[in-house]
Amino acid sequence: MADWTKVPDTLSAASVGAQEQDQRLRQQSTTCEALAGDLEAARQEIQSLRALLQEAQAQAAVQVRAIETRAGARVREAEARAEAANLRAESAEDWLKRIEQASRDLLPNDRRAAA
Repeated sequence: MADWTKVPDTLSAASVGAQEQDQRLRQQSTTCEALAGDLEAARQEIQSLRALLQEAQAQAAVQVRAIETRAGARVREAEARAEAANLRAESAEDWLKRIEQASRDLLPNDRRAAA
């Protein structure tokens, strides 16, 4: 009969152990739910940040294209001004040569040889 007297103690200990385990599982479940909520919030924040990043990249691309367009136009204008300046310089050199030749032609023959 001694064996039967320990059964209620064993059952009581098992019941207490089951209650403690049930309490631990509830705490773990609560913790898991909280972590799942935190994870979902972090996922949504990441998604929002990615959307903001894409928007910022798109705006930056538009600004870069606009800057490149303006820079290209300025370069073309500068090249056109440089070409025009070169043409004016060549024309001025041509006129100077003509003026020099005309002034030589006006000199008497003996002075032309010296010039």
